[in-house]
Amino acid sequence: MSDYRSNPEYQRQRRALIRQHHPDAGGTDAELIDALRALDDNWDRRARLRRQVQEHRPSFIPEDKAEQAMDAAEQAMGVAENFARRAGRFAGNVRQTLFDKLPQEFRRGYRGGDR
Repeated sequence: MSDYRSNPEYQRQRRALIRQHHPDAGGTDAELIDALRALDDNWDRRARLRRQVQEHRPSFIPEDKAEQAMDAAEQAMGVAENFARRAGRFAGNVRQTLFDKLPQEFRRGYRGGDR
């Protein structure tokens, strides 16, 4: 078992996912399992990266500075992932809005090529 399971941030995120996806709260077993699996995969990846940094950190870089760099990189990746997710949703919304405004004849031909 990984040491991140005792991390307060991990526990907070896990509780939030359980509250959001638990069947008693309107979710499904599959949603809850998938959300918890994704959380654990993310934290496993973070733990692996941190171990690699510890193992391969040059001796002239202080350990606390390497930790700060890892924290900053994780925050930057979180911002980038959120931006990409929002941009994807925005692009999908724009596409759907434009598609809805097209004449019926064009939509029919665009979707299936039939006339």
